[in-house]
Amino acid sequence: METNTLSEQLHHYNQWKDSVVDKLKAYEQILRSAKLDSVEQEIRIDDMIAKLHDDRIIIAFVAEFSRGKTELINAIFFADYNRRLLPSEAGRTTMCPTELFYDHESDDAYIRLLPIETRLDEASINEHKQDPSYWTTLPLDITSPEKMAESFKEVIKIKKVSVQEAIKLGLYDETLVDNEESEVEIPMWRHALISFPHPLLKEGLVILDTPGLNALGTEPELTMDMLPNAHAIMFVLAADTGVTRSDMEIWEQHISGFSHGKNSSNLMVVLNKIDTLWDELLDEETIATNISNQCQNAAKTLNISPDLVFPVSAHKGLLGKVKENQALLDKSGISSIENMLSNAVLPEKQTIIRDRVISEVGTMVQSTQSIIQGRHNSIQEQLDELQGIGNKNEVMINHLIKTTHAETIAYKMRVDNYYTSRNLLNSKIKEILEYVDLKVLDKVIDDARNEMQGSWTTGGLRKSMMFFFDNMMQIMSQVSHIGEQGNEVVKASYRRFHEEYGLPNIRPVLFPSKVYEQRMDRLLKRSEDYRTSSTMTMTEQSFVIKRFFVSVVSHARDVFYKANEEARLWSKSALSPIATEIKERKRVMDKRLSNLNRVKDSKETLESKLTELVDEGRELEKQLAELDEINNIICAPLDIEESGHKQAVG
Repeated sequence: METNTLSEQLHHYNQWKDSVVDKLKAYEQILRSAKLDSVEQEIRIDDMIAKLHDDRIIIAFVAEFSRGKTELINAIFFADYNRRLLPSEAGRTTMCPTELFYDHESDDAYIRLLPIETRLDEASINEHKQDPSYWTTLPLDITSPEKMAESFKEVIKIKKVSVQEAIKLGLYDETLVDNEESEVEIPMWRHALISFPHPLLKEGLVILDTPGLNALGTEPELTMDMLPNAHAIMFVLAADTGVTRSDMEIWEQHISGFSHGKNSSNLMVVLNKIDTLWDELLDEETIATNISNQCQNAAKTLNISPDLVFPVSAHKGLLGKVKENQALLDKSGISSIENMLSNAVLPEKQTIIRDRVISEVGTMVQSTQSIIQGRHNSIQEQLDELQGIGNKNEVMINHLIKTTHAETIAYKMRVDNYYTSRNLLNSKIKEILEYVDLKVLDKVIDDARNEMQGSWTTGGLRKSMMFFFDNMMQIMSQVSHIGEQGNEVVKASYRRFHEEYGLPNIRPVLFPSKVYEQRMDRLLKRSEDYRTSSTMTMTEQSFVIKRFFVSVVSHARDVFYKANEEARLWSKSALSPIATEIKERKRVMDKRLSNLNRVKDSKETLESKLTELVDEGRELEKQLAELDEINNIICAPLDIEESGHKQAVG
């Protein structure tokens, strides 16, 4: 059987992250030993280490009912159990969003199920995750695949409730019932968390299995939070139906906007059930042409590159793996998806993480290297000076002392310029903090809630929602504008200190001014789907308002909170490298003066000082080598062999 490299590549990726964490910890040690550590730097490094520890590869599967989505998950990830692990037989389908992962903090495998009644709460799914008491927890017997499969059937359970109850829960669809006395079927569970020690899950893979259009429409948190956080989305179609009206509705409302580009690897369209086109009365070439035409038609309908459409048979792929039938497995096309995940999605994810490490910590490392190199250069200069003094008279030493004193005048000018820049920057940061003040935001939120509750029509409700986001966008636009002004102050400061005072050309720490405006804009666009959806029209108004605030406004508040935190941290870190360089120059001058004064009348002191400087130089060379190694590890690419993304299907 062909080896699935996804597990190997995940392992390599985790090894890279572990090595980066080790180097960041070593970097902290260098900062302490060099007396260059600060609270702000420690916060940034510890925050990055925490992000690397918590980092996961999230793959979301989205499809309308009966597209074979869960069977596809079984075929790609869980065929090593030699059976269907997740319920995907005919007539069975996932009824609630399900996350499969490995909980490193739990000793036991489990299924946690959030009752559908929690939709009446004011808390989001994410908030409920922080409190296990809301969940029904079932143990998983990982020694028996059969018992695991039986336990997993919980996610497909439904129950009947009155129309009034369905309306209260926001799950009423008037097209499914004839009168208000009828009962309707709804999912028993709102969300499922499944943790067990599968090798891929232990390596950090998270699988998000989402139900069809109704669940995506009634749980805005899926499209506002969970899907956007996925690193790859697999949109599953069926070859025997093509792109249906409901498929297109899911695509347009919930999926298409998440692609990073028309040919991006983070979005994959899977044309499943191609075995329905394996007509024994047709030759292999004709079958291949028919499958290719289906892929081309799907790509044209969805307006994406045909290279992003993967024709597969999940059923035959699972069967091929279980029966160890390589020919059937090759024909199923499953390997093409595995190759894409291994050779495109995973490297793209590592590139994002690596860029984040370089962005958040790289400038610090660069600044530290500059300072350590400056110290080393200074020691070489002092060695040259002291060795050159030898038996020279006191006049020569006094001249060197006078020269060093003159340098302190230039140092004072640097300090004055630094404080001027810092005061100007602080004024900009103060403006940003006034705009993203959470107390002010909470007042805006309360006003919006009151206005919505006073709306008598769906149109009025939508207008209130739009007015709220207009305010949010105006605020974030101002934050972006002021942030850019602050960035110009920072860049000018770095440029001046480099050109006029000879400080190293360090990359400045800038405020991500556009990031929060873009996040709010994306949130606005996703809320558009909710505000214009048929679900909103059919759902009771108080529930619509509750869901809007739980799933949408809470995210807007989170954007403000993070912008506030970022601005406060930036106020301490933006000019920190310059401040450190100025402080370091002062330390070097003071030490140089001390050395000259000490050796003025004592040859013995001169010799001991020379020895001391040589030892310091060696230690600094060691630190520079360690910093070079830290940079190399951070920037190292993931070692993945180039391979084609698609495999021929016969």
